[in-house]
Amino acid sequence: TRRLPQRVEVEDLVFALIERGVHEDWQDAIVELLGGPIERLSIDRKVKLASLIVHYGAAAALCPFDDAIRRHFGRQLKGRFPQSHPDRTAIYDGEHFVEGRGVEPVFAPLDVSAERRLEAVDGNVRGGVIIGPAALPYEIEHAATVVANRRISANQALLVCPATPGVQRLAQRRGWTETIFAAGGSVLDVALVRRMGTHELLELAAGELGRVYCTRPPRDAGAIGTLEIRLASGRSACEQLEFLF
Repeated sequence: TRRLPQRVEVEDLVFALIERGVHEDWQDAIVELLGGPIERLSIDRKVKLASLIVHYGAAAALCPFDDAIRRHFGRQLKGRFPQSHPDRTAIYDGEHFVEGRGVEPVFAPLDVSAERRLEAVDGNVRGGVIIGPAALPYEIEHAATVVANRRISANQALLVCPATPGVQRLAQRRGWTETIFAAGGSVLDVALVRRMGTHELLELAAGELGRVYCTRPPRDAGAIGTLEIRLASGRSACEQLEFLF
């Protein structure tokens, strides 16, 4: 209920649910996400929210078919699809309530289910930033907005890894790629990222600082070695960048 604070993204919402122990109920279950804050999310934010919940143990996650989804698909929809609402007579295995105002931007350890130690975002601990792996359009757009007309410090890396070739082409058409390049960041080719090992990508981002902020858990957690990995929204991750001007 209520609006999420301005600096909060869907990653922070998922970490807030995990911190409250909600993920223990959703293991191998289908999770239905409801409420005003969910309805106001853009289509790619809904995708990110659902995919993260599945990553942390749910069998599936779904959002009601609302106006945001209908507008996204537009003329691709064949026939009339009315807006759907939750079944008021449904009996759930578990229900959890979160007030949007209580959610804060955080950094999470790679294994949130085991440690559940979240860190407040302070902007003082530097590290490399990976927007991704599998970055969605809103994440790339936000990164481009943050670094526009600025220059990233030489000892830091900003690596943007588009989720698909389609997302990569969209970033080029919208000018996000050019903006990130001009700031000293990199937008990696989708095929190149697939060929690179997880450890190689993380080491490239970490450099000598030894810490990486990712917006999505890396595929192969066993290949990380001594690197310090933190999960965060793209907004929080980009706040850790140091700019020369």
